[in-house]
Amino acid sequence: MMDARETTPEGLLEYVANMDGSMKKWLTLPPPKWKKDMTKREKKRFAQWYLTLLTPWGPHNEAKSPDDFTYAMFEQFIHDLRQGTTVKATSQLRSITKLAGLSNSSTLTTESTLTAAVPSHVCALPQCENSATARCARCKLIFYCCKEHQVEHWPVHKTTASCAKFKKKKIKKKMATSRPSWHSNMSPPDIYEWFTNCYQLRCDDDYVYGGCYLHGPYNPEATRSSFIKDFMVYCLLAKRKKIIPKDWDWSAFLQVAKRKAGYGLEKSDAEKRWGPTKFFAVALLKTVASEVYGSSAHEFEDPSDADQQILDQAEEDVQEGWRAASVEVGGKAAWEEFSENVTGNVGGDDESSSDDGDDVE
Repeated sequence: MMDARETTPEGLLEYVANMDGSMKKWLTLPPPKWKKDMTKREKKRFAQWYLTLLTPWGPHNEAKSPDDFTYAMFEQFIHDLRQGTTVKATSQLRSITKLAGLSNSSTLTTESTLTAAVPSHVCALPQCENSATARCARCKLIFYCCKEHQVEHWPVHKTTASCAKFKKKKIKKKMATSRPSWHSNMSPPDIYEWFTNCYQLRCDDDYVYGGCYLHGPYNPEATRSSFIKDFMVYCLLAKRKKIIPKDWDWSAFLQVAKRKAGYGLEKSDAEKRWGPTKFFAVALLKTVASEVYGSSAHEFEDPSDADQQILDQAEEDVQEGWRAASVEVGGKAAWEEFSENVTGNVGGDDESSSDDGDDVE
């Protein structure tokens, strides 16, 4: 199996040409071309050629050897690639399209709704003509070539009718029967960094899975005041839902958070930071954030009525004046110090940062 971040047709052909003789049974040149009326034997060979190169196989996988690959597996592989937004997925799609002789109007099989591997979409950002495979998760109509262009275009796109009218799929959240004891084996300052990471990873998930909901360090229009308010809502929810320990030191927490909360955090960053726990650490980070907000970014679910009421009240309290609301989560002095010194993608100073409904001395 070829292992490369970016795959090219030329690279695949060169890789096959230089392989040892034992693989020639499945990887003869030239590569097989797709056609509508392939026989079962031709479909089998077609699937074996591309899957042997591009997908895992071996003693620990469903396909123990290239002999086990089927055309149905190839269809599923194409389907999965079409949902992906990584450089690797995009380049593999393009390579298969070119080598197999597929066009944008081709159909892989008469029984399947799968179309040609590479969609004919152009990045929605003006002045960019790159092909695009990453779709806005909110309206599902606009495509982008990269994450950066999606963020740059968001202030314009969010006002369009197709995106503004988006409604989350209505899935009532089941009330949790017990809170995760996430803090039982942690102590300061790790516990404060870990809880900040919950917020950061949720902001990333809301961007990627939550309909391009950009908030916190992912909001390209953020001001310092809007960032403070977003983070304070998170803190108020955690306090009011009793998700944090009773002896929580808000001042100490904000001293750690001011160096972390303003930066994006992806799954790979969390895995690297929390070492051997890896998957379980990431899963727990997401779980606790879901408990805080009352919903999961992955499932397009609505909070329960009780969770929604708590969320609405926290947002209302913060909008009326974050300095007044700060009394519940550390006090005005601690939050003003946090506001002045938080680093990262937190926007610049704005008029509301000095006058947001509070009486400021």
